[in-house]
Amino acid sequence: MARGRDALLAATLLLLAATAQCSVERRELQTRMRALKATCKVSSGIPEDELSKIKQEGPSSEKGKCFLGCMMEGMNIIEGGAFARERAERLVSAVYAEGAKRRSARAAVRACAQEVTTTDRCETGGLVFECFRRHQVGLFGSGGA
Repeated sequence: MARGRDALLAATLLLLAATAQCSVERRELQTRMRALKATCKVSSGIPEDELSKIKQEGPSSEKGKCFLGCMMEGMNIIEGGAFARERAERLVSAVYAEGAKRRSARAAVRACAQEVTTTDRCETGGLVFECFRRHQVGLFGSGGA
């Protein structure tokens, strides 16, 4: 009986440690994303009013597209101005739990890779955002995740 309680206690402690680690990793990711957003805001020159609406409405200017391109480059899904399909698939796999949403998001990434063939970072950023939104991939708050 004591052995069973010890095993349960150990499992509970491992679960708590894993949850705490995920919480720390999530906070670190949020901190990195805030820093990336600030950097991309400055480098793109996007006006604050457009930035506040970009998740819901998409980019309304070249500066908005450049902001998105900068964010995606910082997330390593744009490389050399082009959409990096394999990296986007890895990101989707990290964001979505195993299952239908992950499969759907990975299929969307493959479809977007076929659609988005430009090598201009700003244009790619806008096109990938719109493609993800159309396919309801919510990596940027633009879709169904």
